Amino acid sequence: MIAILDEISGEIKGSSDSPVLDAQTLLAHITGFDRSYLMAHPELQLSRSQQKQVADAISMINKNIPLPYIIGHWEFYGLDLVINQDVLIPRPETEMLVEKALDWLHANPKKRRVIDVGTGSGCIAIAIASHVADVKLLAGDISRKAIKVARQNARKFDVVDRVKFFCCDLFPPYGKGGWK
Repeated sequence: MIAILDEISGEIKGSSDSPVLDAQTLLAHITGFDRSYLMAHPELQLSRSQQKQVADAISMINKNIPLPYIIGHWEFYGLDLVINQDVLIPRPETEMLVEKALDWLHANPKKRRVIDVGTGSGCIAIAIASHVADVKLLAGDISRKAIKVARQNARKFDVVDRVKFFCCDLFPPYGKGGWK
């Protein structure tokens, strides 16, 4: 398995900022084993089907398709979220925003309403709802497709009763009768 990981990371090195991590994540997704299991079992071999999946994924990565879009999920704040090209990929920096929000909510126990504008995958709202049992969130996005992904993630993490999603454009039209 180590040789396969080395081969994959070498093939995607020019298209990835973290080729070793991406190779491990890709193989974990394809094999169904977590990254630590793969590293502890160098004797594992890929089936022909898995080899084809790896080759297809490498091709997509080298066409600059981000790994989360290829595998269909990505971890954010300990949650394995559904991700597709209808939403932005959750960033590690955004986890700091969730930390700040959680700190504030814990310091202000009587404040339990939060709004998430431009929710995308719902990562922020769902992370907050997963860590504060009595919070109520409104999460909006202009994209109906993004709201569909966010709702799917809310169902996955059983926070549907605390996160209400809405689709709307928060800004008036530009130009005729709108802002100038």
